[in-house]
Amino acid sequence: MTPSSLYFGYSALAGSSSMRKLADKPFRLVSGLDGALVAGARVSVPLDGRWLVVRLPAPLRAQLAAQRRLWVLGRFVMLPGVVVPRRGAFRDTPVKGSVPFAAEAVSPGRMLAIQRRFLSAYYFFSVAMLLVMSAFGLWTAADYPRRDSVLVECAWFFGIGCGIGAIGLALAAVLLLRRLPEPTWTELAVVPGPASINLFGMVTVKGRTVLPDGREVTVQAGGSDPSLAANIAATGRLWVLGVPVAGKMAKAGVPGHAVFGPVKFGS
Repeated sequence: MTPSSLYFGYSALAGSSSMRKLADKPFRLVSGLDGALVAGARVSVPLDGRWLVVRLPAPLRAQLAAQRRLWVLGRFVMLPGVVVPRRGAFRDTPVKGSVPFAAEAVSPGRMLAIQRRFLSAYYFFSVAMLLVMSAFGLWTAADYPRRDSVLVECAWFFGIGCGIGAIGLALAAVLLLRRLPEPTWTELAVVPGPASINLFGMVTVKGRTVLPDGREVTVQAGGSDPSLAANIAATGRLWVLGVPVAGKMAKAGVPGHAVFGPVKFGS
């Protein structure tokens, strides 16, 4: 079983009954996107006399604008190379205020920058949540009447821990916003091994590859992006940013696609 079918099967079991009913049916390829419209993050695609409206984040909109094709199953949408399904809705009219969804080329460097900004926004949102939890923990510790209570110690620990986590995530979010030169990709052939999925729906695939220096090592990819694992299993190829080094982590993806995640090379 490939990571893509594994992940969609997991999504069907963990998702709604409408997704479960479609788990064994084939996707339909929609190409060209003639007449497609966009309003903010919502894309309206004319399909069978109605409009399929789906909300897509910035990286997926950029890929769709460049490739002009998507896969549809019922009201669920997937883009080429991206195995995470997006739930849409059929409507009689497009989203109000929509404009034509124009074709626009996207370079691998621009796609990478869009993905990094998108991830940075998630980090900043998490920072805000951690700061709220930190403030609540510290307020509880300071306001609790019994100073020698175990609850006070736990509240201090919780508040300080959330605060430290917020600082770390904020630094990571700022680093993701740095401007980078056009990326250099290294393509590796991979012999994929077994794939696994955890309780949170994250797919990991393991295998073996040969580095540019001729060294054969193990490689483990996935965890943060199920699409990365699925692409490796389906194509037997891995694209790494920069030059991979044995025993170290690296960033990988698929040039021009909204796929991005960590890989680990064995020593």
